[in-house]
Amino acid sequence: MLKTLMKKVVGSRHEREAKRLRPTVSEINRQFADLASLTDDELRAKTEEFRERIGERAARSRSEPAPCGTKNDSLKIRRSGSASRLRSRVWRKRSWRR
Repeated sequence: MLKTLMKKVVGSRHEREAKRLRPTVSEINRQFADLASLTDDELRAKTEEFRERIGERAARSRSEPAPCGTKNDSLKIRRSGSASRLRSRVWRKRSWRR
């Protein structure tokens, strides 16, 4: 009875997920309608445009420095004062799980 009441008030998991995805689906449908009206030559030109965009973004991401670790790792290092102590703690935790 409580489960039925909760479904009526909040909705089922499927309904909530469908509601969350509706804007994405409508955006995809809108873009599909725009692309469906293009001729073959226009579509080939769009493909080249997309490839150029992807190449630019890939080059930009390659030029950015890679992160050294996660935010939590850096916080642990700051708190403990040394990276070696952090490594030994991580190693002990991992070996304990085995």
